[in-house]
Amino acid sequence: MLPPLKLFSAGLQHVAAMYAGVVAPPLVVGIGVGLSTADIAFLMSASLFTSGIATLLQTLGFWKVGARLPFVNGVSFAGVAPMLAIAKAEGPEDALPVIYGAVLVAGVFGFLLAPFFCKLIRFFPPVVTGTVITLIGVS
Repeated sequence: MLPPLKLFSAGLQHVAAMYAGVVAPPLVVGIGVGLSTADIAFLMSASLFTSGIATLLQTLGFWKVGARLPFVNGVSFAGVAPMLAIAKAEGPEDALPVIYGAVLVAGVFGFLLAPFFCKLIRFFPPVVTGTVITLIGVS
């Protein structure tokens, strides 16, 4: 166990890194769609709120949901490009409802397909998953 001062500084560093990763994608999408500052602030708040709920579910666990490990579930940059493509195709005024619908449908599919991924994990050894994660992080 770290001394309290080092533990506090490491925790503060972790929160700062987590905060930047959770706030940046809605900021990029909001600016890309052409939202007002109030709407961008709403997107950022919603992102922080849902990240907190997802983190609690993963950390504490609920029924068969959650890894029961202390890690942060946040927002991914993987969805930013499709969201901006939707905004370009639909126009700024109609983009958000279409984006919200797409995210909801993707979430339902992800939730329904999640139990099958544990059966597929044996086909992906650590060298493969580590390489993919490294390439995603570098790109």
